[in-house]
Amino acid sequence: MRNLVQLAIVLVGGGAGPVFAAQNLSARLEGDTIRVEAAGRLFTAYKFATTQKYPYFWPVNGPISNRSLTTETSEPYPHHHSLFFGCDRVNRFNFWQEGNERGQIVSCGPRILTSGPDRVEIEDRCEWKVPGREPLIEDVRRITISAPTERLRFIDWRITLRALQDVHVEETNHSLFSIRVMPHLSPKGAGRLTDSAGRSGEKETFGQKGPWVDFSGDNGGSIEGLAILDHPENPWFPAPWFTRDYGFASPTPMYWLSEEGWKLPRNGVLTLRYRVVAHAGDAGEADIHGLYRRWAGAEHVEVIPVAPAFAATPVNHGQALCSDGRRQYIAFYDPDRTLSVGARELGTRRWRFIRLDEKVGWDSHNRIAVALDREGCLHVCANHHVSDLNYYRTLRPGDIDSFEQVDRFGATRETRVTYPHFLHLPPDGRLGVMYRVGSSGEGDTVLLSYDEKTRSWSSVVPGGVLLKGTPQFNAYPVGVRADAKGRLHLAWCWRETPAVETNQDICYALSPDGGKTWHSSDGRRLETPITPETAEVVDPIPQNAGLMNAGHMAIDPQGRPWITYIRFGPNGGTQMYAAVRLTDGWRVLQLSDWAFRWDPRGTGSIPSAGIGCPSIEFGPGEEVRVVFSHAKYYWGAQVIRTSVEELLRMKPGAFEPAPYVNDLRRTGLDYSYAVLNDGPLPEGQQHWMVQKTAGNNRDREPSEKMPPTMVYLVVSRTLR
Repeated sequence: MRNLVQLAIVLVGGGAGPVFAAQNLSARLEGDTIRVEAAGRLFTAYKFATTQKYPYFWPVNGPISNRSLTTETSEPYPHHHSLFFGCDRVNRFNFWQEGNERGQIVSCGPRILTSGPDRVEIEDRCEWKVPGREPLIEDVRRITISAPTERLRFIDWRITLRALQDVHVEETNHSLFSIRVMPHLSPKGAGRLTDSAGRSGEKETFGQKGPWVDFSGDNGGSIEGLAILDHPENPWFPAPWFTRDYGFASPTPMYWLSEEGWKLPRNGVLTLRYRVVAHAGDAGEADIHGLYRRWAGAEHVEVIPVAPAFAATPVNHGQALCSDGRRQYIAFYDPDRTLSVGARELGTRRWRFIRLDEKVGWDSHNRIAVALDREGCLHVCANHHVSDLNYYRTLRPGDIDSFEQVDRFGATRETRVTYPHFLHLPPDGRLGVMYRVGSSGEGDTVLLSYDEKTRSWSSVVPGGVLLKGTPQFNAYPVGVRADAKGRLHLAWCWRETPAVETNQDICYALSPDGGKTWHSSDGRRLETPITPETAEVVDPIPQNAGLMNAGHMAIDPQGRPWITYIRFGPNGGTQMYAAVRLTDGWRVLQLSDWAFRWDPRGTGSIPSAGIGCPSIEFGPGEEVRVVFSHAKYYWGAQVIRTSVEELLRMKPGAFEPAPYVNDLRRTGLDYSYAVLNDGPLPEGQQHWMVQKTAGNNRDREPSEKMPPTMVYLVVSRTLR
């Protein structure tokens, strides 16, 4: 709990601090060293002699004391040289520890591009060499040094590595951008190691993800410190930190690699950005988190701690955040696994919570759905997996103390309920609910709508059943969206048994009247319930073809539906697909051409292989963004930025993705899911609920249970 409270303080606190004049900078070359001075005093020096293991900065002096914050060499690992970049276990060679015969990063001769007074810019091209062999890697580093105040110094690194051969990095704890501070600034001395979450020391910070780490302490009579800031554009951001109490820190994923390691193919390029901050005062006084926010472009993003919540299974990932323009509501299972609902006035930070009579077990299906009706009453469904209906609603708008439990939607008690999902039905925005009755492989999808005057639910389609498996199937909706014309688009796949490998067929239906009647994409009337025999099949996918019963739907500016999903491709690998309805019919696009095959099988909540179903976002004009994840090939979420025209003619795999940098990523939070707010918010704002949780475990109790973690509300005040 102490760490959670500290994180709340660090993320939301910190002012701008006193304002000081920028310090004049200059640089000059002296032999194999570039000396950089601030206000006439040595700040740092870039040392690049060809006899060194690698180029490095030393000293890095404190802005007040003018004494070095870093050590050029110190026990227990004297090969750590101050501020440096290197890596061990690269094609079985070593570009980290002393011994040039094992590998050496050799400067080709740096250039001073700018020598003050506002900044110093240095560019250096380096080759990663092993005696008697062709270079493995070429890196070009652009280093910008600035001194915005008499209490701050910045060293900004932008380093681009290009593989001259196929490069393979094995798991190693010696890697990438690193600092080694003076012993008296380390926890083993009299100093302090802290991170962006308020954690302290090696025990609390090692392996934790976050945007920065800081060492600080008494440096010759002045409290000073040194921080590394990790940039959101780096592919593994936020990186896990390799920290040591003797004064070492590096943001790197290399210690946590799988057995396959990490590969950069010949001519592959990797660009990394870091900022080093030499500062007066400790991390709080220097407002390191505020400095990070401004550098990362996150000034307009606020992180609000909500409450600790159950995290041993991912059950809080659902339809759990909504608003009405005045108030906002959130729902989650608390540390005691009890369903909690919170409310706050928009624009305030104070939440008030109540607990409902639902306690979750280990089943990851039992997620939460909340929504507001047109009068502002809150509806909550939770804790369902082939179970009796668990449904609550407030008697009065805006009053979470007025919840009543209702044991039925209709005249009889609903049983065997799974996946309740609220939606707002066009054209008038009335509240609807869609859910499954029955079990996996043998169930019906029901669609109901709510009448606020009678406080009752009724069937939208005759008999209430929209999708019916006959005699032994059930539908898994992969997307439901309303377009600007008030039409409702629905996509789904079928499953024949409880086993995931029996998923088949991507299907589609369109309703022009809020769900009352349904049609195929070419206007053919579909009688309800829609069955596997009568459905419009977009992509006829057989069973055992790697189709996951999860996906996304988006509507482009022309009102065309796009359905995205994953399945096996012609080469047997798991591939991303997108299907779009064009004028002449459906076009199915294979987007990727990966060799890796994920063959999910069995029942229950399937543990992830790190391959996320792609989603599509549409920007202005013809801009389209395909967002996806694939842990075997990339770190974190990726985005393909292209146009609709280019996407339609793109060959599988003919794309160069980049890290998906959005406002959530810029916060530096380590989270497992993000729930987008449903409902009106102040103009120009977007809100997400995020939390770090364990993954799926086939609905079994895990042997090691993740302790409760904080639920956060992320508020973006300027849409990007």
